[in-house]
Amino acid sequence: MVDVAGWSSSAARRAHNPKVVGSNPAPATNRNLRVGRSALNPKVVGSNPAPATKTLLDCLETSANKYPNKIAFEDEFGGITYAQLVKRSKQVGTMVAKQVDPHQPVLVMAERKVETIVLYLGVLYAGCFYLPVDPETPTQRVQDIVDFYQPKTTLCCD
Repeated sequence: MVDVAGWSSSAARRAHNPKVVGSNPAPATNRNLRVGRSALNPKVVGSNPAPATKTLLDCLETSANKYPNKIAFEDEFGGITYAQLVKRSKQVGTMVAKQVDPHQPVLVMAERKVETIVLYLGVLYAGCFYLPVDPETPTQRVQDIVDFYQPKTTLCCD
């Protein structure tokens, strides 16, 4: 076999002839990529349609169902299990949803710790987006963020 640019001749043959079956599949090239539904290609190529898109919250809940007692996040102050994370995030989300319409910004001013993750996920459960701001951020920068995004509420943690 001849090695050309890091490929053996059999790998090169597979790259140019994707029907050749071997132990190593052909690297992705423009000729053997399968493209799903898009504006440029309205038909699904192949027999399997593209998988449904999962959100971060879908993945979190899947993990919470599989591993409810497993630690999801941990910092120097303690940890939180997947089940606790989902429960507390939904509680925060319910509170935020009562104050803010969906698709609106929520300022989250908190240090990097487990409680901050709960706040972020709670904002997502409310259907909003969060603006993470460290408490050490200069006042003028925080004011610029508030002026630009005009969040309806601010969440903080001790």
